[in-house]
Amino acid sequence: EYADEIFCERYNLTKEEIFNLSCKNYEELSKLSKDLKSYVKPCEQSSKVNNRKITQLDVPASYVLDMLTASKKDIQMYQTHSNLETIRVSHLNAIRDTAIVMCLMEIPLRARNWADMMLGYHPSNECIYKEDDRYVVSIPKHSFKNFHQKIIPETFTRKLSEETSKYIDLYLSEVRPVFLRGHSSDFFIVSSHGNKLNSTTLGHSIRLFTARYGNQNVKTGGIGIHYFRDIVATTFLKKNKGAFAYVAYLLLDSEKMVREH
Repeated sequence: EYADEIFCERYNLTKEEIFNLSCKNYEELSKLSKDLKSYVKPCEQSSKVNNRKITQLDVPASYVLDMLTASKKDIQMYQTHSNLETIRVSHLNAIRDTAIVMCLMEIPLRARNWADMMLGYHPSNECIYKEDDRYVVSIPKHSFKNFHQKIIPETFTRKLSEETSKYIDLYLSEVRPVFLRGHSSDFFIVSSHGNKLNSTTLGHSIRLFTARYGNQNVKTGGIGIHYFRDIVATTFLKKNKGAFAYVAYLLLDSEKMVREH
């Protein structure tokens, strides 16, 4: 994607030279990785190490379900004190982030897909729209990071549950208009200042939310959006031993990638 800008111009290489070097380096790296595999260990600061108590649970998804139960109780409590400005902001953020986490448990997409998701039907982009009282997520093949894999359909669509749709409705009716302050936005998720959230800012919001409502005896602090993929996959595999192909479908990733992680 950045070959012209970085390699061709900076290093004075042609595209053919870049391709040949890539093939050569890939072969060398493949040979080295086999020799070094037994020496490679996860970094103690990696998310997999820091979050391992979650995936070691009998049902890893229970960590998130308990979190959602706590956030929904807070939302009900906030509604009785919503006239206070500080309470109101917390209330609105809790509704938005609860809706997002519920979406992540049904469709554990990467952060960029959620950040770029548009509201309403947009066939050429990630989008979310309402159909028969439930929301549908639609994503064209080219919007996926691993779009070249066969498991990715030309257009991915999935209808969200009634419960998740209910919280999306709550976010869209009570929160998003307040955040936008009379302005408009094409994007589904916006910040409390009415701006589009990018992958980094969206990830930060979810880390704050999960730190606030997550069981700190299981995991200190919060978790990032990408780790929801691990939670969904591990939960399914603990219940359905060896079902790597189905988990690959859930994550829209290759079976080889699922087995390796």
